[in-house]
Order: sequence, then C-alpha cells, then structure tokens
Amino acid sequence: MGDRYRPFQLRPALIITSALALIYFANCFTHLRLTNDTLRYFILTESLEGIRTADTATQKEFLPLGYVYFLLLLAKLNILGSFGICFFQLLFLAGSLWFVKKIFPSANTIWLIIFTSLNWSTLRFTITPLSEMQFLFFSTGALFFYLRYDNTGKLKYLPGLLIFCAAAIYTRTAGIILIIALAPAILVQKRKEIQTWLRSHTGYAILTGAFIIAAVTYFLMQPKFIAYLGYFFGPLISDPSGFFLRNIRLHLVDWAELFINIPVSKTRFLLSLPAARIIYMIAGIIFLVICLRKLFGSSLAIPLYVRIYIIAYILLIFNWPFFEARFWFPVLPLLAAVLSVKKNNTRPVFYSPAFLFRCYYIMAGVFVLAYYSYLSFDKRALAERHDAGRWRAEYELHFYGSSIRNKEINSKALHILNTYD
Repeated sequence: MGDRYRPFQLRPALIITSALALIYFANCFTHLRLTNDTLRYFILTESLEGIRTADTATQKEFLPLGYVYFLLLLAKLNILGSFGICFFQLLFLAGSLWFVKKIFPSANTIWLIIFTSLNWSTLRFTITPLSEMQFLFFSTGALFFYLRYDNTGKLKYLPGLLIFCAAAIYTRTAGIILIIALAPAILVQKRKEIQTWLRSHTGYAILTGAFIIAAVTYFLMQPKFIAYLGYFFGPLISDPSGFFLRNIRLHLVDWAELFINIPVSKTRFLLSLPAARIIYMIAGIIFLVICLRKLFGSSLAIPLYVRIYIIAYILLIFNWPFFEARFWFPVLPLLAAVLSVKKNNTRPVFYSPAFLFRCYYIMAGVFVLAYYSYLSFDKRALAERHDAGRWRAEYELHFYGSSIRNKEINSKALHILNTYD
C-alpha cells in the first residue's frame, strides 16, 4: 500500500522543485552583476590569462585563487560570461543540495530545498560572480566523501575527500575549518586503526608526519594567510573588549538575516537602522539558540564531524571583523537540514507550532525570487538598484552609451561589463 501511494506523495515536491529550478535557470540569463569582489576576481583572471598586466594592487591581492581558476577555465572554454558563470554556479548549488541530503538522509527533502532555495542569499550568490557557491559545493562535497569513508571504511573515498578539502581551502581560506572538524573526528573514530597502522608502519608514519608538518608550515607562512591572520587577530589584540562586543552584536544581525530572509539594509522603509538592528540582534539570539539546541541534542542523528564543522564555522565568523550575511551562507543548507531532520520517527521539525514563521519565510522567499527576477530582466532597474546603485553609471554607459550620473567612472568595471556581459 505504501508503494502504491508514494507517487502521489512525491508529486508536490517534484512540482515545487521543478518550479524553483526553472526560476533559477531563467535568472541565469541575467546581466553580469558587479560587486567589489567580482571586480577583483575578474582582474586576477585577466592577469593570469595574460590579458592584463598586473599592477601594484593586483600583485598585493590576497584573495584565494580557487575561484579565479574557475573563471579562467570558463575563459579557456570560451564561455566566460554572465550565463556561463550563473549556469555552473547553479550546478554547484544542485550538487551541494545532493551532498547535504546524502549527509542527512532523514532530513525532509522538500523543506531542505524550500529553506535553501527561497533564501535571499542563495539566488543572489547563484547569479553573482562570487566564490560562495563554489566553496559551498567543495565544502559539502568534502563532508560527503568523509561520510562515505566513515561508513564503508573504503580507501577509494579518501582521494575525493582530499581533493574537495584542498579545493575548498583554495577557494576560501575559511575552508581550513574542514581540517579542524575532520581531523578530530578521524582521530576519535579511527584511533584503533591508526594506532595499529602506526605500530606496523613506523617509517611511513614518520614520513607522513613530516609531510603534514611541512605542509602546515608552508601554508601558515603564505602571505595571503598571514594577511587573513592580521584581519582576524589585529582588532582582537588592539581592543579585546570592543572587538568581542562589536563582533557579537553585528554578527548576530547578519546571522539573523538568513532566517528573517530580508537583509537589514532593506528594512529602512519600515524602521530606522538602529531599531532594525536591535530587532535583528534579538532574532539572531533566538535562532542561534534554536540551532545550537538542535546541534547538541542527542535525539537527532547528526554526524559528529558535521556538528564540529558547523560549531567551528560559527565561532570563526563571530571572530571575523567584517560583517556580511554572505559569510554565513556556506552553512545555510546544513542548517536547513538540521532544522528539517526527523526526530524519533515523528514529523519533521518544520511541522511544529512555528507555522506562522514558515508561512512568512515562504512569502518572503517568493518576494525575493520575484525581485531578483525583475532585476535580471530589466536593465534600468538593475542599474539603479543592484548593489544599492553603486555601479549605476558604469551600467548606464554599458547599456546605453551614456550616463546621467555625474561621477567618476570605474574604467576596470566598465571594461569587465563590456567584455563579459
């Protein structure tokens, strides 16, 4: 009887997933969306490709090169443009959701898709040339390959684990959290096998240890990593109390943006910015407590290494001295899975008294999809509203050959638009 009615149970999920996939695919036809980091990535790509001579600023650039090589690969394939970037980032998103579902087989699939796909940050980072979606793919992929290795004990999954870990770290330095999460899990869960191997392969063990120490030392001595350490520890050393008070307060705000599903900067038509931040900070505390309770709860089947990864990532971002919701995005699908995982054969967590919140989240998400789609297919609206209108003059010159704005034109941004849009 159960198999007989299963197609009818899956049909709503299939319809919703297909509709969301079509909307996301349609937005792949958007014009190239500029941001400061997008500009930096394209400049680095052109420098590596030999199109642009690296200037002083480019030579001092400390962005990891993983995403730059993705853009360079698209350039070699002659598909480096807005559609090519968005399409492959959409594939990154689909792959990430597949990895997360495999990590959380008891998670409610439709709510995992809804919570992730209707979030304002997901569509934004799918159609904007930034490294978030690539990092999400490689980080969730690394967690997936470790799960396969842990469940089966087969060494064939270790190359995938190493490749995805390395690619994640090379895409975003925050990928080092994967090592922090997986190394203790391996030592705890495989300690007997490791002890046996060390006793029987002493020479290999010494060589392996020396290689690990050399690799870590080389990584720590890289100028880019030193720059990131300066960002991380500089404010902490100079003003510890102010650093923690400011960081915790402002990161609670951008953390809450994921769950309220509206950036705090977009609420000014309703509230003053200080009032909005207070509301978001309170909401951030509430949602942080909810997520931590789920992570530490013994009744949910959450792998240990996933708990360590999410907690370590949260601690890292709370210590990071820059404030954007984009820094939280790489754990969004994992949090969606944690919140939708089934508990003791009862209904999923989302089928709870929080019905009004779910309705609000869906309505906000539908509005977000409509708004981004509007910008994707209206050049004038994109020029005026994307990134708070920062690139309006460049977009107007690109679209119409003239601009009504009296501002200095960013020649690099205009070149990127004229070349790749």
